[in-house]
Amino acid sequence: MIAKSSIEKLKSLQFELAKWLSASETVGEPEAIFNELNERLLSAGMQLHRASCGLSTMHPEVFAKQLIWEVEKGAYGVLRSHEIIDSEVYRQSPPAYVTYQQKKLHLSLEGPRDQMEYEICRELKQLGATDYLILPMPFRNGINSFISWSTTISGGFGSDEVELLEAIVPWISLRLELESARFATSSLLRTYLGENAAHRVLSGEFKKGSGEMIHAVIWSCDLRGFTERVDSNPLEVVLHDLDQYFSFVAKPIMENGGEVLKYIGDAVLGVFPFINGEVTACTNALRAAAQAFLSKKEQSALCHSEIQFGVALHVGKVMFGNIGAEGRLDFTVIGSAVNEVCRVEAMCKDLGQELIVTQSFIDAAQRDDATSLGTYKLRGVEDQHELYTFDISKLDQELI
Repeated sequence: MIAKSSIEKLKSLQFELAKWLSASETVGEPEAIFNELNERLLSAGMQLHRASCGLSTMHPEVFAKQLIWEVEKGAYGVLRSHEIIDSEVYRQSPPAYVTYQQKKLHLSLEGPRDQMEYEICRELKQLGATDYLILPMPFRNGINSFISWSTTISGGFGSDEVELLEAIVPWISLRLELESARFATSSLLRTYLGENAAHRVLSGEFKKGSGEMIHAVIWSCDLRGFTERVDSNPLEVVLHDLDQYFSFVAKPIMENGGEVLKYIGDAVLGVFPFINGEVTACTNALRAAAQAFLSKKEQSALCHSEIQFGVALHVGKVMFGNIGAEGRLDFTVIGSAVNEVCRVEAMCKDLGQELIVTQSFIDAAQRDDATSLGTYKLRGVEDQHELYTFDISKLDQELI
């Protein structure tokens, strides 16, 4: 308990916390704010052991961001997938009860361990906690959540401490909702636009026609037999296999420093900018291609029918920027190199190759282990291009 706490001291601490939480200069990552909140409570004399709260993310893959503060570690965030809301562990948990019932729980942890209803209570007791308080935390946007604290002091939280924590929840909710909105906005932009484009939009580069010229490896790939797949399978089967194919391709692009710009039907357009030099960008693109084909090979059982796709890699100078019509803009790359790589990708099927690269890619990559496929006139492209391929099994051994 707060030593010799008086009504005046309680009200003073409540006022100080409310003033800090509502101040315009109190901004930052939710983890930082949650950390300082609990450190302030700790400094005021509350013997806190652990605290936690949930923030909605509005993310297609993440249900919530859980903030956790521990007296020895400070605050950190854990992303929870949408699957958690269907799990028995979550449905039978205090956070679920408080969130959906909008009622508080105040549970003593000093009784027999085997009589505790909730798993989290048994876990906290094992860690030395004596009391667990979890309160509803409603947000103004209609989304409900929770916030909880535990202590290791004998006898648990005093009534004055519970009163204080209940009184400051609306201020905590207001502050975290603002910071959560920023997190949700940036998460959605990164998911739908890509890391680089999202950063540009958040930095203010959202004017139509704005952009910059960049040198990059341009990636184009396309799923084989997509039309036949659509015509001969239920839509849910097509969507499942399409998602698997995009996972094979998009994940290695992003993990190797590239950016997925567009899903165009069953095609993927990506770039590897020359941020750390052309050789590095080319190597990253080759590694991503090798990993994509390896993922397809290892996870083919996840698809209803065999997945086949071709990848083309080209190097050129493109405009990376914001284009579109009034009310609907898009970040993408434009330039002759984009047109050329799409034409090269179409040659994968004609030449029976999974991977084709251009002469400009070979020059930038500074590699001498490619096999020439000959010189070809690409549809709609004035100049002829010599095309190459690599032994993907050797790339696996070298790059993965």
